Amino acid sequence: MQNTNRFEQFKDEIKRDLMLQIMQNVKQGTLGKENTHLVSRDFIRAQDAAQDEQSFLSELFKLIEIHPEILQVFTKHADIYYEQQKNEKITRAHKYITIGLVDEALEALKH
Repeated sequence: MQNTNRFEQFKDEIKRDLMLQIMQNVKQGTLGKENTHLVSRDFIRAQDAAQDEQSFLSELFKLIEIHPEILQVFTKHADIYYEQQKNEKITRAHKYITIGLVDEALEALKH
């Protein structure tokens, strides 16, 4: 359940920062009205179409090729998200190791 909440937070942060990035680009004149609409529409479609973490990330990677604004926002949050994921795996593995369940610890690190 914690992974789901963290992932939902990750998606919300990307959406929020993408909208801020779009507004900033519009103010600077680097993104026109038509492109603003396209980036927003494509991101919302990708977010709605995603069934899980993997499908969301897959959709984002497709959009990054089309809309560099999404890449800027994604890279800002991806490092934090993946670092949290890694730390959770290490914590789970450590708990298993402390009670002598080495095989379970290895499995926790894999998933």
